[in-house]
Amino acid sequence: MPQNFFKKYSYIPFRLLPLITLLLFTANVFSPQIGFILTFFLPLIVITYLNGRDRDKKSDIYNLIALAIAAFYSPIIAFYFILIVIIPALFLYYDTITETKLYPVITAGIPIFIVTVIALLALPEYRQLLQDAIIQNIDAISEQIQQNNVPLEERGYIAYISNNKDKIASLAIFLLPCLSYSYTSLLAFVSRNFAYKFKNLPIKLFKVPDILIIPFIVGGFLILTETTVLKMISYNSIVVFSTLFFFQGLDLVNFFMQKFNIFVFLRLLIYIIIFSEPFMLAVVALFGLFDNWFHFDEMRLKKDKK
Repeated sequence: MPQNFFKKYSYIPFRLLPLITLLLFTANVFSPQIGFILTFFLPLIVITYLNGRDRDKKSDIYNLIALAIAAFYSPIIAFYFILIVIIPALFLYYDTITETKLYPVITAGIPIFIVTVIALLALPEYRQLLQDAIIQNIDAISEQIQQNNVPLEERGYIAYISNNKDKIASLAIFLLPCLSYSYTSLLAFVSRNFAYKFKNLPIKLFKVPDILIIPFIVGGFLILTETTVLKMISYNSIVVFSTLFFFQGLDLVNFFMQKFNIFVFLRLLIYIIIFSEPFMLAVVALFGLFDNWFHFDEMRLKKDKK
């Protein structure tokens, strides 16, 4: 009897994967640092569920009901869970089962970008709340640093930030759409290889379509205008496309490290240098941008054939 029971209901934990993912996502409320790390793995769990053999319409309905209940008690958590976790996982899943190119890394962040823009424009009280929170954080960090023995040069930076905290807070709010987009696209980029391996599909290097270089250049030139709105559009477009070209460059870096059989420890060291130095982030992004013209991976492949 016990063996038959466990055999019959052994699929229950699998069917609860989306609900478990939602519960893990709530860690962002209690501990943002832990939640930030956990969120990187949540689309992988959802993709595992979507590709599972035990998944059926009944399990989908159960999880939709659970999500609706969560939205009733905490609509913000449920809403951002859909935007940040569910949408990238769905885009990646459907990209592996349809012949149409969905470009999930590029498109997964569009919904949260649009929602963030609408929220900032239509809800001035929400915008003011965010600005107040940023200013409070700046004050708290400045006070904490001033209590410690810091060099005079760093004190000058702290004083500059404190004196311009209103401008910094306003700029941070205007950059929220592109930052939200970049974070969500990063989750899709990290989960991309896993989704393709699940379906035994060939993993190709991430490429930004050439057509997107046009809005990137236009957005860059808008920074020269005097209009605040156009400048904000420029800042957001620069961050969005720089993020995408960084992903392309990072894929190329990994491609060449595999080509030259770079030692694992040295690979880890290279990644640490890239992510710890802002200059290196820009270099990798430029590497990805110029790949659209020079096709560095193909040049290397031709040389290998010779």
